[in-house]
Amino acid sequence: MAFKLNYKTELISLAEEMGLDIPVEAKVIQLKNLIESSNLYRDDIDFVRELMSNIQEKRDEIELQKLKLSQFEKELELINAKKGLADISQISETKE
Repeated sequence: MAFKLNYKTELISLAEEMGLDIPVEAKVIQLKNLIESSNLYRDDIDFVRELMSNIQEKRDEIELQKLKLSQFEKELELINAKKGLADISQISETKE
């Protein structure tokens, strides 16, 4: 395979997109061999590469969204912490 494949889930997604029957609990090497031995791979490798590229782009977009969500959660925690400090400050001022 000329393109870089790093994840078993990507291989599974590619095999599914190619309409291949995926063995239960297939190992990475089995998935690679299944894909490379398929007629679609032999007949239209450019199409298979495009499929893989699309899968990788989707994975990258998901990772980006996860990072954005994590950043949003941290910002929300910070806002809540600041609000809590403001509430505590207001309470202590009222008691004085």
